[in-house]
Amino acid sequence: MVIRETGAYDLREIMDVQQAAFGSEEEARLTADLLEDESAFPQLSLLAYDDEQAIGHVLFTAAGCTGSDCSAMLLAPLGVIGQRQLQGVGAALVTRGIEILRDSGTDLICVLGSPGYYHRFGFRSAYTAGIAAPYPIEEDLADAWMYLALNPDHLPTGPCTFRCARSLMDPKLWRE
Repeated sequence: MVIRETGAYDLREIMDVQQAAFGSEEEARLTADLLEDESAFPQLSLLAYDDEQAIGHVLFTAAGCTGSDCSAMLLAPLGVIGQRQLQGVGAALVTRGIEILRDSGTDLICVLGSPGYYHRFGFRSAYTAGIAAPYPIEEDLADAWMYLALNPDHLPTGPCTFRCARSLMDPKLWRE
């Protein structure tokens, strides 16, 4: 498997992966919107290939926390085509993204996803750290809002609200 950063010429493959991974065009359209959304820059977009076929994609987009100057990113979406799920492709994409962002000086990554999946990378409940999601998350899903401190010395010092790209500022997107 090869993982590489994407460029504008990769949009069709990215959309194909996201559509295959989620079974609808909705996630693919959101991904395309984020890739074009200037408020999502800087961003990190990675594609995984096997035998020259795109099999997975992850996107990290610029974000921040109110009242803090910490450098933050949002991990969304992560997609792997159906026949390659549960084979480590997603984990490899997330791990590589974390490495690149740590090396680039990013302080914090947040994600709305499965705690059982993301805990393996070190993600923990964002609410217990005082980091609120841009929109309220149902109480029974609160643990799905998570953060990973890449630079623990430069995190928000008090309660804050996470801010992200305009394309993600829709309350419907903040339900797991």
